[in-house]
Amino acid sequence: PPPQTSPPPSSSSQSRAEASAAGDASGMSNGGAWQQSSTEVVDLRRKVEELEQIVRASASHSSSSKSVTQTPSSSQTQPHLQHLYADKQVEVQRMEAKLAELEEKHRRREQELQGLLSQTAGSKKKHDSDVHDKNKQIRQFRDEVEQMMIAIEAMRNDRSKASTPHKP
Repeated sequence: PPPQTSPPPSSSSQSRAEASAAGDASGMSNGGAWQQSSTEVVDLRRKVEELEQIVRASASHSSSSKSVTQTPSSSQTQPHLQHLYADKQVEVQRMEAKLAELEEKHRRREQELQGLLSQTAGSKKKHDSDVHDKNKQIRQFRDEVEQMMIAIEAMRNDRSKASTPHKP
């Protein structure tokens, strides 16, 4: 078998890698479910790339075997390689479809989490505003109670002065 070199990434591989990088950067704090789906996506990407390499190697091997004079044994292996190539192509397509499905699921989950984050931020602002208003009401009530206590104390002092006999 020919030595396997890593082929340049296809445009679909590049766009998947870019989408993955963007997803990784935006969802780092989304928790375990996100990490699990990202791991699945990365594993599928690796498998797809491995299968693409095998398919390319098989294709280059089958094209080089065409240029060599065919012997009865090589003509028997030719259909086998073509069948192997077709099987690998089907498997690559199936894995790419699964990868696309996982990426779409990941994208939808990311949108859901962003929506929840927005709702939470709105709820927190409202809660903070409510707490601020209640604290303001409590301060006003305390001030009023303190003023009443001062007024009561002053009235007590006036009564005690009025009830105390004055000596000339």
